[in-house]
Amino acid sequence: GSSAASDVYKRQIERLKIEAASLGANGILIVNTDNKTYQSINSNENGVQSSTYEEKFIKAIAIHVPEI
Repeated sequence: GSSAASDVYKRQIERLKIEAASLGANGILIVNTDNKTYQSINSNENGVQSSTYEEKFIKAIAIHVPEI
């Protein structure tokens, strides 16, 4: 559901903030988000099997905003 999706994005954003801080940035600018769904269907003597999985992506830029 949407709460699981938002949890994934929250974890990704936290990871991006840590990575940005390691570069000396004090913020991130989210450029876009994307979902990709993959589906496979296999058929053999035992029948047909299908599987689906989804990946979520965030593209961001590390930024440094000077204190005023």
